[in-house]
Amino acid sequence: MVNPAIRMFAKYRQKQKKKQIGPRFFVIVIILCLMSLGWAWKNNTFVSTQNLSLSTPDVTKKSKRLPTTHSIPKKRKNVPALSEHPKRVALLPPMPPPKKRPLSLLACKKLAKRVGEKKGVDHLLLLAMIRNESHFKVQAKSEKGAIGLMQLMPDTAKELGVKDPFDPWQNLMGGAEYIRRLLVKFDGNVRFALAGYNAGPGNVLRYNGIPPFRETQEYVAKVMKTWEKLKRQHA
Repeated sequence: MVNPAIRMFAKYRQKQKKKQIGPRFFVIVIILCLMSLGWAWKNNTFVSTQNLSLSTPDVTKKSKRLPTTHSIPKKRKNVPALSEHPKRVALLPPMPPPKKRPLSLLACKKLAKRVGEKKGVDHLLLLAMIRNESHFKVQAKSEKGAIGLMQLMPDTAKELGVKDPFDPWQNLMGGAEYIRRLLVKFDGNVRFALAGYNAGPGNVLRYNGIPPFRETQEYVAKVMKTWEKLKRQHA
């Protein structure tokens, strides 16, 4: 068995150690706190109280929010809405202009009569020329470039003031003015005037009559034949 005196001495020693440890412990803690404060002051690692404030955030300031899957995207500027987009139309080749039908004989007679009275030219002669020139086709165009009812060349049409050679009224007015000038130039000789209309007045003057061109000779003969036939019908 342990001696009671020894046991009492051991308890006394433990009490003495506790009394010595308590003050030392607090001293050590204080020293460590002072050392940590000194280190923090040296390295400027103090935490400001403003950053640790628990005040409510300012609602007036706009906060950047990350888009979520349920958020609706804002409408972009200068971008039309879906309903404002134009309808998509399939690109088709341009439609060709509608072909104008030939003028009827009755319409040509009325048009030629008005033009003939205006220009002082026999309207039956104009009808005979239209019949052999274009067969009453408003959009007629020859291989040489003659255009319209009276088959005017582009340069001649411009000289006569015809802006649209495919317009029946303008074309017939230009052709009537041209044949009128030729009749005046050749002293009313219809054959020479028709030859000048087909081959040019210079060739008529050069050959002193109808030029020896097959096309011109056939043209003059056909127009004269048609003109005589029309005069018999309207006699």
